[in-house]
Amino acid sequence: MPNVFKNKSLDNFLGAFLSQSIFVPFTAVYLTLTKSGLTKKLLGGIYFSLIELLFLRLRVYKHNWWRTVYTLILIPIYFVISDYWYYLLSKKNEFIRKISFFLMIMVTETNLFLLLAFLRKFRFGWGRYHAWTEHFIITPLYSITFSLFSYFTFKKNNGYWAKVKVVLFDACLYQIFIRTKIFKTKIKVINYILIKSVMVLVYGTYRKWIFGGNRKD
Repeated sequence: MPNVFKNKSLDNFLGAFLSQSIFVPFTAVYLTLTKSGLTKKLLGGIYFSLIELLFLRLRVYKHNWWRTVYTLILIPIYFVISDYWYYLLSKKNEFIRKISFFLMIMVTETNLFLLLAFLRKFRFGWGRYHAWTEHFIITPLYSITFSLFSYFTFKKNNGYWAKVKVVLFDACLYQIFIRTKIFKTKIKVINYILIKSVMVLVYGTYRKWIFGGNRKD
């Protein structure tokens, strides 16, 4: 990601975040919904590979273990998997619906934390100084814990009390991380709860999309 932040490592993190959370997934959804064939999927792989090569040429991005040929091969495969996943969802495959619901919560939660971190509203870490590498290690752990509780709560019921339980659980996690000094934030508690309350409503909507209704399953 070219020079959005002065910190080069953070620039790379932001570039990866935008690519893996927005550009590639949105392209996959578009290709799936428009029932695009293999040719367009291959062109998508070539497009993202060319962008990667451009960033390498401009020296705003560098490889560690990754290689552009991986992008060229794996992106079209990802698009094909997207088609098959959507097909199984349309057939109401129970396993795929469950996995999809959990992943929707976890990815949204992780992206929310990353966005607020980029805005310098809070950061996870150990000790007095919270490094970015620490933040990106702890964020998935927090998100997975919260997402598992949310998944099992909403899977049973999508009513008002289920949403309250999820918000209360998140408030408890928040207090634990604050008191153990693993979590630094500039957001007031009441504002944090309001943000997470809105997100809980979003997750309830995800549940309706995947399973439908407020009934117990």
